[in-house]
Amino acid sequence: MEQRLTTLTGHLVEGVESGCIVLQTEDGRSFTLVGRAAQDVVGTVGELTVRGHLEPEMVSHCMQGPVFVITR
Repeated sequence: MEQRLTTLTGHLVEGVESGCIVLQTEDGRSFTLVGRAAQDVVGTVGELTVRGHLEPEMVSHCMQGPVFVITR
């Protein structure tokens, strides 16, 4: 099954759980960022735009919004 690529823009916020990378969009939604490229955004200050796809079936210990797999 092919994933639908989408773009998210927001700011990184501190995750409730250690090691979680969480993006909060302007409208207040939170997404847990995962994938190889997710580590590249750690420490980003200011607005951040990422491209990837939602993985609604993926379980995460972060428990802060749906999981978003960054592809770039």
